[in-house]
Amino acid sequence: MSYFKYNHSRKIAPRLPTLVLWLAAIVILPAWIIGQEPAPVSPQEPAPEPVYQLSPDQIEKIETFVANQMRLGKMPGLSVVLVRGSQTLYKKGFGFADRKTREPVTPATLFELGSTSKAFTALGVLLLQRRGLISLDDPVDRYIHWLKFKYRGKEVPVSIHQLLHQSSGIPFNTIGTIPPLEGDDALDLTVKTLRGQSLAHQPGQKFLYATINYDVLGLLIQTLSGESYEDYMKEKVLLPLGLTSTYLTRKEALERGLAQGYKLFFKKPLAYRAPYYRGNVPAGYVITNGDDLERWLKIQLGTIEPEGFPLELISKTHERDPQLPDSPYGMGWFVLPGRADILHGGQNPNYASLFILNPDLELGIGVLANLNSDFVGETGLGILAILMGREPRISAGDFNAKMDNASTLILIAGIPLLILAFILFCILVGRIIRKQRQYRRRGPIGIITAISVSLLFLAFVYLIFSFPTLIGYAVPWSFVTVWQPATLSMAAITLVSLIFFLYLYFLFRFFTLPVAARQ
Repeated sequence: MSYFKYNHSRKIAPRLPTLVLWLAAIVILPAWIIGQEPAPVSPQEPAPEPVYQLSPDQIEKIETFVANQMRLGKMPGLSVVLVRGSQTLYKKGFGFADRKTREPVTPATLFELGSTSKAFTALGVLLLQRRGLISLDDPVDRYIHWLKFKYRGKEVPVSIHQLLHQSSGIPFNTIGTIPPLEGDDALDLTVKTLRGQSLAHQPGQKFLYATINYDVLGLLIQTLSGESYEDYMKEKVLLPLGLTSTYLTRKEALERGLAQGYKLFFKKPLAYRAPYYRGNVPAGYVITNGDDLERWLKIQLGTIEPEGFPLELISKTHERDPQLPDSPYGMGWFVLPGRADILHGGQNPNYASLFILNPDLELGIGVLANLNSDFVGETGLGILAILMGREPRISAGDFNAKMDNASTLILIAGIPLLILAFILFCILVGRIIRKQRQYRRRGPIGIITAISVSLLFLAFVYLIFSFPTLIGYAVPWSFVTVWQPATLSMAAITLVSLIFFLYLYFLFRFFTLPVAARQ
């Protein structure tokens, strides 16, 4: 049975005896027509939009699935919005905006979006093009003169088109260099971290996602408009679209009900106020709620038409890169080949989101959460499966949760060992201070042994320091401490400290002997 149901009204003509029908057709009807004035032709009214609704059974399936996902993903709060056509099928909050105060999530609760913010910035850039201020094929350094890129040691131009479609060649790991800044110059300073950046490939050669592409576009907007990115986007995009509960600064959002963000700590969500990356707002820090998300999804589907905004720009963002037919990216949206769905996920240190559009069905799905978890995206995809009459797939788990689980085990085992190693080291040092142990010379084999152990210790420290690169992200630990569970940093410190005290204990014991033994 189809998930969506709609009602059609039908009129059934009464049946008349055959003789009466023939009489009307041959005699009465022509005579009546001759004596009539021609009736004015009225314009044909558009057919009413079908009424879409969810069955109680499917609502129960969705809510049971969401509750299970929240339990598995340890998500404190979630906001879900479903629209079809110009109608809202479902809009509801789950869990808590703040676990401490037990404040529930409602459609008015605000969440940071993460990378689903990029679709807003794309519209801001297309408005510049519409006004004739730019061509998308222009190199970005035509407007931001100091922004130069290199590929294999040579300067290469990067176009606005390539930034929009994530084909600039800027590496993914540049996300790790975005500074936590809140001042008015935050966007400028963020983009300046790219000066002289070496590209991973020739610009325009292939798709490579890098969030900072859209921060460059934000600075482009700021440079050409002569006003701040936030002011331009509010005046030219948000207000014309009627998005009155969408914000571009955390300060304003906090005053209007921003949900408390969380991250995992010993297998439970811990309230966490992440640093604010104002220079990353164009790529990841737009803030909205279920009410505005409802309208945003309908605008994206073209089922409502806000006055004063050129809607053809919306559909343009849904088109894959014409210069790279195999690319899955439009402008702020993934447009996957062979699928009817247009979608994008977003993750910040303590928030996450997923937006899905199905233009064929005029269907939109939005999920907002106050925890960075892969379960948020899986929840949105699972709801889509339910809407299509399929069973949602079992979630593969969450990367952050796996890091938290592993780190928790390391801490449970490592902290007692660290305490024991520290005590043993202090006892040994005490004996040396009391002259119960004295220095002894070691021969060449002893020196080689000490050097080998030292090299092993340094190699271990290097492995811990390089952990983000080893798991494929190549970002600094300063990034990891913000984005990953707090237990991960604690586990790393515990391991390094444990090995350090064991190393010192070995050296002090190896190069000393009890005084009685020397005699």
